[in-house]
Amino acid sequence: MAGKITQEQIINSVYANLRPSNTTQRVFLRRRLQDTWTKWDPNHQMCLSKGEFLHCGIVSFLNKLQREFVERYKQGRLKKPKEATIARMSLGKPPKLSSGRDWFSHYDTSNDKLLSQEEVMLGIIEAFKVKSNNEKDAIRDTVERVWPVFDDDYSGQIDQWEFLVKGGLHDYLILLDDEWKSRPKDRSSKHFLNLYFKAGRRHTIISPPSLSDPTLWFKHFDFDHSGILTEKEAMNGLYTTLNATTPKQRMSVRHFITGIWDDEDEVMRIDDFMKDGGFASKFQEFERDWKEEFYLGDIEEEEDTTTIKIKVQIPSDKKPGDVVQVASPKTQELLLLLVPEKLLWGGGEGEPYFFHVSF
Repeated sequence: MAGKITQEQIINSVYANLRPSNTTQRVFLRRRLQDTWTKWDPNHQMCLSKGEFLHCGIVSFLNKLQREFVERYKQGRLKKPKEATIARMSLGKPPKLSSGRDWFSHYDTSNDKLLSQEEVMLGIIEAFKVKSNNEKDAIRDTVERVWPVFDDDYSGQIDQWEFLVKGGLHDYLILLDDEWKSRPKDRSSKHFLNLYFKAGRRHTIISPPSLSDPTLWFKHFDFDHSGILTEKEAMNGLYTTLNATTPKQRMSVRHFITGIWDDEDEVMRIDDFMKDGGFASKFQEFERDWKEEFYLGDIEEEEDTTTIKIKVQIPSDKKPGDVVQVASPKTQELLLLLVPEKLLWGGGEGEPYFFHVSF
């Protein structure tokens, strides 16, 4: 939305600025902003122009919210960030970053086929030959903030698929390495946080076509018009089309995609997608099964205490099936969700319409 900032973008910016440490703190920030939103946006457009933002009073509100948040959650608990390195026994010479599979195995120090944030940071610090504390802080800040982009199942760790798949964490680290080398005198996280956009993830608020029209669906998620979909692009397409937001839902999509994909280097061409018995028919069959299992959000997982339910306020120009961006309270990432049918809407009568979504 050119020249405007949306409610969800403001919420995500608040997350990035105040660095809430858990979902309770993120939900607190979301609710405080949403409860006051109508004061600044009486027409419920869920966005503000630059002029509106500067003069409607939201700036002073955000300053007060910051003080309230610090007093409530951070006062007396502020401390220096942890050092970006921990004691580690390294066996042998570390492999080159370009050798993704070997690099993963070397820094999987716990031998659990998973990489933690600390293990990835250690690997980057060794690979980049980082020495100064400022550069270590830049690495830590970068890894913490981009982590949700690659942690597809919200487990908190990166497994081998998430690391090696096209557009996965390994591809990002290669980009980060190139950018790091090109900035020997200016290495701060602000230069590295948007690199993942170059790695092939689709960020758009255009409503995706239905899988009943597979040609349009394929072209929609072939964001670079290359005529192919990578495994990660196909998975992100299903995440968006099916509104897969919970770990259980996303793991279901992931098991399906990895089950029909031969290996991480394979790509899907439109001819393979459209042929009889091809990927399109498999996607359609999976969508039917999905709706039976997860229809209208009736999911047993909703009762899980680890699941967070938030309110998403609907812009006045949106209708069922349109796409909206939502700041995840778990990952601080702007995700794409479809506006549900009106029978699931709340609000009205002078208040914004809204729907609930669980993470």
